Amino acid sequence: MNAHQYAKLIENHVLSCKFIDDKPRWPSHIEIPDNNPNALLWTDRIQFQEGVCLTVMEQAFFDDNELVERSFAYDFREEGTGKLIWRIDNHCRKEHVSCRCHVHANSDNEDDRTEFFSDSRSTIFPYAMRCVANFFEGRHQEWEGVHDVENV
Repeated sequence: MNAHQYAKLIENHVLSCKFIDDKPRWPSHIEIPDNNPNALLWTDRIQFQEGVCLTVMEQAFFDDNELVERSFAYDFREEGTGKLIWRIDNHCRKEHVSCRCHVHANSDNEDDRTEFFSDSRSTIFPYAMRCVANFFEGRHQEWEGVHDVENV
């Protein structure tokens, strides 16, 4: 996958999501610089039904059609109160995809985090959208009930 393919993947997930309150005008602002077609920058705020929203900050860097570095945060919360539901991130640090990322799911202490993910390869936008679907469909998230798994 390269930057353009990832942008298309993002677009397809947004446009096909049945939980989005009003389908956004597309394209959302996904930037792939002309002078660096291996980089992608996307920030957005996606509003869903039931008054929840997902704030996205995504920088992705590709080499030889492979995602190699990321800086990201997917922040899902109640819109009216600002109460955290979950946030999956690497604290927006540009890191190799082999580096760990984590989830914040304690609305009483947003600094509390669970070191659930062994890397960030699988926590790209489609994963975040699957977590949104789990929320709406009343399914458990895969990290629920897990306490700081150091060697996942």
